Amino acid sequence: MFRFFLSLLLFAGLYNQTQACQCVPPDLQEEIEDADLIFKGIPIEKRQENFKMIYRFAVRKTWKGQAVDTLEIQTGLGGGDCGMLFYIGKAYIVFAKNGRTSRCRMNRLAEKNKALEAKLDLFFSPAFSSIFKNNNPRLSSAESAYLNSQFPQIGYDFSGKSVAFTLNLHIIPKGEWFRDNFFKKNVVVQPVLLNETEKAKTGYDIILVSWSKRDINKRRKKKLLEQLEKKEK
Repeated sequence: MFRFFLSLLLFAGLYNQTQACQCVPPDLQEEIEDADLIFKGIPIEKRQENFKMIYRFAVRKTWKGQAVDTLEIQTGLGGGDCGMLFYIGKAYIVFAKNGRTSRCRMNRLAEKNKALEAKLDLFFSPAFSSIFKNNNPRLSSAESAYLNSQFPQIGYDFSGKSVAFTLNLHIIPKGEWFRDNFFKKNVVVQPVLLNETEKAKTGYDIILVSWSKRDINKRRKKKLLEQLEKKEK
């Protein structure tokens, strides 16, 4: 009988470990606020202790928490405990609290998540608080780097450009656009490039049309330009 109950307990433990991890997809703003350590690092070794895995990281960049050369992060073994699997030698962006992390956090491979790294760079930079108040259409170096990282599919270099931002085809202040879109995922943007004549009339190099389901044809582009010209007067 004792062996039967022991086998049952072992089976239950294994069953729980193999169940799928269930958690709510993380939100970047909540992650930043909740984590006490956010860093970019490379796992260089790991070891198992009871029902947990401990990874030692070589730290490359620290956004939040104490900056150190190496540190250890604890996680589960996987399955139902939502343990995070890190591959030795690959760089990761890691969110942790009290020395622990899991798959329920926004941990990402750094190589495939340049946009997330750029968001963290901007958020923790001295320039961040001023962005929401700065409505100068000409981008700062931090703003340019951020837009270049967020919209690489556009194939446009935002460095030093004057940009008009819209919401549903209405021109809005730059600070308002950054405030409303910074923490959102998959922001939908259509670029509208201006020719030299249009640049001279409006003072802008490009218009970023956000959250519009309508393609920007000549008529809609004309309406946007008219808004900009009125704004300049």
